[in-house]
Amino acid sequence: SVALPEAQLPAGVPLAGPDLHRLNPDTCTVLPVALGFVEAGDPLARRTLDAIEPLWNQDWTTGGYGRYDVSSEPDSPGAWPFASVFVARAAVEAGVPERTWRVLEWLGRTAGGAAGSFFENYGPRATPPFPQVGIVPWTWAEVVTLVVHHVLGIRPDGGGVRIRPRLLPGLDHCTARFPIGTSSLRLDVVRDGGRKTPLARVRLDGRRVEERESDDVTVPCTAGEVGVELILPGA
Repeated sequence: SVALPEAQLPAGVPLAGPDLHRLNPDTCTVLPVALGFVEAGDPLARRTLDAIEPLWNQDWTTGGYGRYDVSSEPDSPGAWPFASVFVARAAVEAGVPERTWRVLEWLGRTAGGAAGSFFENYGPRATPPFPQVGIVPWTWAEVVTLVVHHVLGIRPDGGGVRIRPRLLPGLDHCTARFPIGTSSLRLDVVRDGGRKTPLARVRLDGRRVEERESDDVTVPCTAGEVGVELILPGA
């Protein structure tokens, strides 16, 4: 199949070529896993992530996931940071954190990575002399979501704020503070190699109100200081 002439695609992009153009795999298929529509322990979550793996280093060697099969790319073939973080988020939920680390390490060594100023795409432009100049905030928003929503596990809930952290391997302690409504949430998460079960401690305005074996707690969004300490078993 060949793109229609009225598409006016640059001659160098994959979609303009004469070969078969595949739509799948597509990184957006991991979003139901990242967003919790597919349970993390469901085998479908892992199969979905495995199906995405051909998108890593499809037609390049520098790392990162493409948006979808490169044969249907109407733009520059190369890695897309925001799509790569889709996969990193889903990998935390599905229990394959080594893929999350691989994305983060790749982001750290890309151009602009140290400043968090990521190009939209990392690949040769098909229409010279246009350089890579598009720095989009979408990728930074995805990284923040990865850390807050998945690693720290802070997410809105009908009863307040649900906290269910999933520390990545090698990350044994994390402290964060968040304004939530009229409340201030302080979260301390530590990994204790000597523990066999998780332990959660909750304080409201400095007063301990709950202590139980759990790595999943919900706290109210009431005025005042909310403190949560979660001690996770060793990896």
